[in-house]
Amino acid sequence: MQNGNVHCHVDNVSRLRSDGGQRSAVATAAYVSGTALWNEREQKKTTFAGRVDVIHSELLVPNDAPDWAKDRESLWNAVDMTARRKDARLAKTVEVAITRDIPKDQWVALMREYAAPYVAKGMVVDAAIHEDGTNHNPHIHLLLTNRQLKPEGFGSKIPNVDQRSFVTTARTSWESLSNQYLAAAGSSVRLDRRSYKTRGIAQTPTQHRGPNRAERQQRRAIARAAQQQETTMAKQPSREDRDAYPLLTERDDWPPADSVPALDMTLAERQELARYWDDRQTEAEHASAAEFREHRVGDWFADKEYDAERNQAAKGAERPPQPWYEEALANAKREEPWPEVGERTEDRYDDEMERKRIEQRNAYERDVMRRANTMARTHAENRLLNEVRDAPPMLKRKIEDEVLAERIRRIRAQDADERRAVLEREMPPSLRERFQTFVAEMRGPERDYPEPEPGPYNDAYTPAELDKAREKMREDYERDDERDR
Repeated sequence: MQNGNVHCHVDNVSRLRSDGGQRSAVATAAYVSGTALWNEREQKKTTFAGRVDVIHSELLVPNDAPDWAKDRESLWNAVDMTARRKDARLAKTVEVAITRDIPKDQWVALMREYAAPYVAKGMVVDAAIHEDGTNHNPHIHLLLTNRQLKPEGFGSKIPNVDQRSFVTTARTSWESLSNQYLAAAGSSVRLDRRSYKTRGIAQTPTQHRGPNRAERQQRRAIARAAQQQETTMAKQPSREDRDAYPLLTERDDWPPADSVPALDMTLAERQELARYWDDRQTEAEHASAAEFREHRVGDWFADKEYDAERNQAAKGAERPPQPWYEEALANAKREEPWPEVGERTEDRYDDEMERKRIEQRNAYERDVMRRANTMARTHAENRLLNEVRDAPPMLKRKIEDEVLAERIRRIRAQDADERRAVLEREMPPSLRERFQTFVAEMRGPERDYPEPEPGPYNDAYTPAELDKAREKMREDYERDDERDR
């Protein structure tokens, strides 16, 4: 049986750094979790988003934790704002190295089991697993709160967190838990937290050399290249994709990640993109109609027939069909109560709610694109497109794109007016008046566009443009007179 050493480093996150600077709990949490967090104390965003070595992160909280402690940004900002002393100890950190004989699919369970005793003590644990893709140095980070949780904030310090026994317990627990997972994996390696001297090993202990920046950069570059190659292979379109979407599959951004067209897309590519997302929507409906209906809150593509049947059964009488915007508003208010004006909801940070908002926005953008592409041409559009019928292809494509963009603008403006009208009908008179004042202030004063007047060549000019032209003509005459003198 082989013996291995325990790497378990316990430290404090202190406000005062050794170089005289200051540390932040928010910045430490952003680094550990590989996320971007707003720092209230420093009034800036600390971002470590996009780190490929953070393969898993989560917030582990006690069962009776208040809601504000379940959000990473709110939690660590509260930690920073609670500490008053310039040398305050903001939090505790525990870093442990994962023995590579433990299978990778067991790492998350290992992390959670190791963090469980700290959660039981009333600590919130911001846990993450770091691995740069080479399996060279997989390790776990635990960022721990050190104060008792209360509904309105933090209380007094948790007992024993600053004592030597805290470090001893962390090392002993990691040794025992790692050996359990090694035994379950059938490995002959066992960890031993004791020193060489205590174990009777005549060997000089080595000193942790710390990270070698050049070596780590080289390993990560190799790992990123391998991951990029795998991603490129996964993004190769199939024969069926090429037949169904011949234009989109030739683009570098295949497969489409969003329903919003890119700025460089042609009209034909935009139409194909709208069809692509319509096909994805149809597949989702056919895969699970029940699941689709559960997520229809606020969705522009909600099943109208299903809603009509349910409303008729509930009220026992036939109702005239409602416009799509009234149904969407009624569904949203019925299934999820609206917050009061000015109320700060925790849902703004909730990943599930953010995912729903993105789905709703993408569905609406697909609907707008579909409606814009299927609109009948107006007389003005026909006249403009006939003018460029024999124009160069590039110019003709740009004009077609502008026609489509103008259609999209009109559809969005019409939808916004309809939604606002429905919303105003739901408001009490006092709130409606304040809302209308707010909209008017945001839009600014309405411009009074004068009627055009014919110019000297029967061109349509506004009075302001004619006055400007006359003023310029008068200045030119005066300049010529002065030159003649």
